[in-house]
Amino acid sequence: RKKLADKCTLLAHKVMELMAKGAREKANEISEAFTKISAKAKMPPPDIESLVAKKEYLKTIPDETYDLNQGIGNMQQYFTVLEKFQFSLTDDDFDKKWKCVGWPRKLEETIDHEEELLEKDRERFHENMVADQENFSKEVDRLSKLVAGYYKRTDIKKVVDIAADVKH
Repeated sequence: RKKLADKCTLLAHKVMELMAKGAREKANEISEAFTKISAKAKMPPPDIESLVAKKEYLKTIPDETYDLNQGIGNMQQYFTVLEKFQFSLTDDDFDKKWKCVGWPRKLEETIDHEEELLEKDRERFHENMVADQENFSKEVDRLSKLVAGYYKRTDIKKVVDIAADVKH
């Protein structure tokens, strides 16, 4: 009878270890997925087209994370069962559990922060575009004046000088 009780205890402990392993693997998968999404959300846009694409991507993140949030719920069920049977978790497993539980909020904060940065980037891109337009307008004016001055040059003997002028 003692042997049977020991086997039952050993079996129960092995089942709990297996559940802990499953919960740990689920926590790792969820953390990796959230890390990838967060990294993609934090990528700075090099140009205005990328800025618009990033803005659209940020809007899709809640849909993209729906399944991950469901996975967090499943993972928590594993940990709840383990806690119910007073299975002691390693510090690493405990940290992974709470890191996963905190990811949705952390990602919301990241999205909010990135949206603020996108607005600043949009303003910066706009200012750069206005400055580029002003420089382009000045260059067009300069070239217009230069071209307008060529009609006065009708002396064929000065063609070499005119050509050198045009090249500069």
